[in-house]
Amino acid sequence: FSEMSFCYGFSHFLNSIKRANIMNELKPRRCCSRKAIVPMCNQNNEADTEKDEGRRIFIASSLTTIATIGSLYFALPQILGPATRAQGWYKERFANAMQDMGEYEAGVSGIKRELLSLIAPGDRVVELGPGLGPNLSYLPAEVSYTAVEPNPFMRRVLLERAAARGLAAAVADDLADLPAGSADVVVSTLVLCSVADQDAVLREVLRVLTPGGRFLFVEHVAARAAAAPGYPTPYNAGRFEWGRFAYRIAQRAVAPLQVALADGCHPDRDTLGAVRGVFGEVYDKRFDVPYVWGGGDWWNMFPIGPH
Repeated sequence: FSEMSFCYGFSHFLNSIKRANIMNELKPRRCCSRKAIVPMCNQNNEADTEKDEGRRIFIASSLTTIATIGSLYFALPQILGPATRAQGWYKERFANAMQDMGEYEAGVSGIKRELLSLIAPGDRVVELGPGLGPNLSYLPAEVSYTAVEPNPFMRRVLLERAAARGLAAAVADDLADLPAGSADVVVSTLVLCSVADQDAVLREVLRVLTPGGRFLFVEHVAARAAAAPGYPTPYNAGRFEWGRFAYRIAQRAVAPLQVALADGCHPDRDTLGAVRGVFGEVYDKRFDVPYVWGGGDWWNMFPIGPH
């Protein structure tokens, strides 16, 4: 017979064996009476019912969790929009939250000390958004210090710490209030992530700086693009940096929540690109927290790890 009929006949033979085995398994054994078989069937039905009920509960709870997270994801940015974030209760809450940055400040202290050592005694220093004043300890006592801090709940602590350092600090609400060429150094740490218009603020920095002045900044940024540009494909999978790519995507995903909860902080900005677009000569050093101080739990600082 032909090869085709052999294949069909062999499969038919196997199916016949399977059917015979199934019928043999379903056939009641002589050692079991009808009364013994019925309770076993009932027990099996009850077990199946319990499994189905467990599946329904699991699916329902999962869908509820997903719906809750989805609602918060879309609702919070609307509830905590710019108008809400400008209110006093929100500013006070954010000022209190900034007191919990001790681990971060201790970790980046070496980098800040090295960067701010470029400030010389007698320099006119303007700091953008100094908050509670974590950078005051790195400044020489002889500088002329002006803080551009719009949050009134941070100003009190800032002025107290400045006085303890022997700094005569002035406070301004906006960088636009300062005259052109009035600063030798402008300092910004974790500020450009939250301004409404980076380009406008950077041009104000350039205006305020005296010719030859310096802009010193430490800012968290979007994770660098993977070494293989674009998206993973079969052609670049071997050299594609999956971790960096995933971190960057995650930053974009949580950005609306980060903006709402952290007073406008955008974790996915290309701040270095913005600085280079305004200043002709830029020296930069990239690092990641918490790895810069030897920490290994990257999620503790997500989504603001890349700097």
